[in-house]
Amino acid sequence: MSAQIPDLTLNNGVVLPAIGLGVFQSPPEETAAAVEAALGAGYRHIDTAAAYGNEREVSAIRASRWWVVKLLTPIAATRPSASSCSRAR
Repeated sequence: MSAQIPDLTLNNGVVLPAIGLGVFQSPPEETAAAVEAALGAGYRHIDTAAAYGNEREVSAIRASRWWVVKLLTPIAATRPSASSCSRAR
């Protein structure tokens, strides 16, 4: 039995899992397995950023409902791909 992960309610009313897996400094060749293991353990919040160099591996994982929290630098936020940062459904 896995422990219930508490939620946080953001100021816009969106509910986000309070605990997530951060993939900073996770080598790309290990990232997919780490994300799969985290989702299998009950995580639904993955923290990633373009600067981490492993976004492709995180994006390759499909789940029915989980969050990807992505840090957008001011330059990255102006790119068309910035609109792809959203909750998977």
